[in-house]
Amino acid sequence: MLNYMTSIKGEITDIVIEEMIGYYNSQRMKLYYLENEVSNIKNSSLPIRNTSRILRNLAERLLKEQQSVALNLSSMEY
Repeated sequence: MLNYMTSIKGEITDIVIEEMIGYYNSQRMKLYYLENEVSNIKNSSLPIRNTSRILRNLAERLLKEQQSVALNLSSMEY
């Protein structure tokens, strides 16, 4: 993957930087939507048991997304 990301001189190309920014923005939007889901659930009138289960599941998904973003961005740096 890194082979096509660098120029002949080994420099990161503008295309790669644009791809990284696009990827980062798409991951950020996913996190934004998950946070909105959590906020909507907190404000809804679901029974407490269901709400806590749903919030726990969303928190786990949010954590996985954050870890995925961090891992992918750090792997792009190398």
